Amino acid sequence: MGKLNIIVHGLLFLELKSNSVLAITAPQLDKHNLLMGTPGNLQNINNQEIHWESIPGVTPGTPVTPFIEGIPRDVPDTLFKFNRNTTDVGNINLAGDQGKIFLPWPNSWDTIRRGGRPKLTSRLLGTKDPKKQVWTHIERLCSTQIGVATVLTYDFTVSLPTISNWSPTVNIEIYFQPDNPEQVSEVNGDLATASKKLFSSDSFDLKIDEKDSGLSAGTPIGQTKYPEHSGLSVTDELSLNEKVILINPFDLSNPLRKCLVSLQSFLLQQATVQGQTVKHPSAQNSDAEPERYSLMMMASPANCPMFFLGG
Repeated sequence: MGKLNIIVHGLLFLELKSNSVLAITAPQLDKHNLLMGTPGNLQNINNQEIHWESIPGVTPGTPVTPFIEGIPRDVPDTLFKFNRNTTDVGNINLAGDQGKIFLPWPNSWDTIRRGGRPKLTSRLLGTKDPKKQVWTHIERLCSTQIGVATVLTYDFTVSLPTISNWSPTVNIEIYFQPDNPEQVSEVNGDLATASKKLFSSDSFDLKIDEKDSGLSAGTPIGQTKYPEHSGLSVTDELSLNEKVILINPFDLSNPLRKCLVSLQSFLLQQATVQGQTVKHPSAQNSDAEPERYSLMMMASPANCPMFFLGG
């Protein structure tokens, strides 16, 4: 018996379909790509439907009941989730998607690279009934810690020669991410576009509060302790843009690399200068990186949100 991990990154909408099928939908967004495959062997699947409802050798899971507001109990609290009906968001309009993936319901769920939940609000304040605004439901149903990526784990049967103290694992990656890392203002634009494209009522009103002081840093990697033989590691926590840095760490044309160089300079100064307040390099050096290369370029729940729709 082995483990299949499907690791999901990006602004995606997950929902339970009939017969214990998990559907993952990407909204139509400019300069975003939907990719799926194994590490180092990803395939662009924009505008495709991938039907993996039945995977040979995989034993599907069963949604855990009783549901909480239409959401299976095994969907973690560290994933943004809400009920589509009580928020008036409604069903997904398939004409507005950029790709869809159908999977068996997993045997277990988890989220990795957890960070503080950003402060949420509504872009329809004063227009939409406060009791139906999505952010109020998320804050009631979800933890104060939110994962950057979601891991769907399945048991599968594979015939391989045995190795002492070892069991086989296979990792599949799904990414829906922009060409370049985004600031929260750009993510809010994506959320508004997703509402218009995916939901006919345009009632997916969620907005991240851009004035939230907690948005000043990305979410660190390497804080999760993975079970032995899980097949998961710190590299599974990284966004595609962050993986590009590992492949070519000296490419200063990459926006995220510029951010990390700025951060490294800042931390070095903090470590060496004592007895005085050290400003961020951008405040000291006219040649420093512009404000766009803030720490929010690193992945976090604020710029890499994912949602489960109950109902």
